[in-house]
Amino acid sequence: MLMVARSREFIQARCLAVCRQRPGCRHLQRVLIGRIKPLDIGPNWEVLAFEPELPLFAYIEAMKAADILRATYALAPTR
Repeated sequence: MLMVARSREFIQARCLAVCRQRPGCRHLQRVLIGRIKPLDIGPNWEVLAFEPELPLFAYIEAMKAADILRATYALAPTR
């Protein structure tokens, strides 16, 4: 599957919007992501933090949403 390269700002905003739709996550204000080196052709970013921190149940729900986006968007190279 080919991932679409997007900016950090785009991915963080998209992740925030999708995560807010999950149970227990409506109050989220920010999702922080960071670049990783992918194994083979896998995702090149990961969630570093949710602000404010989430209880375990909500965290699991938010990570499920983020995992879908990790398979959809690649973090574009920095200039």
